[in-house]
Amino acid sequence: AVPAPALDTAPAPGGETRLPRQATALPDDWAALPVVTALSGPVLALAQFADGRIHLVKAGGRVPLDVPADAAGEGGTPLRPNSLAPDGTLAAFPQRDAVVVVDLVVGQARRYPLPGANEVVLWRGDRLLVEQEGADHLLDLATGEAVRLPYRGFGGTAGYRDVRIVSPGDGGSTVIREGEAEVALPVRHITDRGRVPAGPGGEHGWQRDGLVAVSAPAHDDLGPSAGVVVVADLESGQVVRTLLLPSGSDCGEYGCPVRGWLGQDTVLVERGDRLLGWNIRTGALSRVADLPPDVTAYSLRPG
Repeated sequence: AVPAPALDTAPAPGGETRLPRQATALPDDWAALPVVTALSGPVLALAQFADGRIHLVKAGGRVPLDVPADAAGEGGTPLRPNSLAPDGTLAAFPQRDAVVVVDLVVGQARRYPLPGANEVVLWRGDRLLVEQEGADHLLDLATGEAVRLPYRGFGGTAGYRDVRIVSPGDGGSTVIREGEAEVALPVRHITDRGRVPAGPGGEHGWQRDGLVAVSAPAHDDLGPSAGVVVVADLESGQVVRTLLLPSGSDCGEYGCPVRGWLGQDTVLVERGDRLLGWNIRTGALSRVADLPPDVTAYSLRPG
């Protein structure tokens, strides 16, 4: 028999202030960072503010980033949670009928034509998985060639492996797929209706070292209007640890989203206006950063 995974519980809403602060390279207060025209050092994150402008977040300040408007000139290019490349040198922005990729080192942008309502970008080395509701494509950044894939929707996960998490309709089983391989993800008594929903707003899983972390609404047995974060083994599908975010956590219809990893052990979870770190070895929780109201979207560089 497979032992039940460890279940950790986050404090009730408002209780995060008593959690210890985890020291990271990310600034504590993004809004207070001075705006400068140039700054040395690695890009730690991208942040979009209420005025629609996107900035490079660095240790000592933030630098405005110019992203070309869509072909119709309407602007409003959305920043996605996985826009920033893992090495921090490129950023990708899905637009209607195109994907714009900006070289953050030299400041040059390239537009890749790709018909359709492109909504999600997921890095695959020097290629991009571009997801639409009706069709997904793998875009080669060197050649500009886009290959249509035999699936669609928003089941992809962030990371180097081409892994998808698929939740069929009622009565089906959620599975992890990689190529032709498929394993069950046993979350029937953990998530609502045993499903892991995914949407275009960045509600996707994040891989790290053979594991994947995903968020979902919690099963009613764990509490009404609660959310969960599940970490599972990619090879077997076995759930290795679960974090419960109690009711009132402002998790939304997809749960409290996973926003990446810090090292091998810590999953980053967005809970309302705060970014939490969850250590999957010890179960300990920490505060990583506070998200000011004028930051409307962000993309973190994997730590």
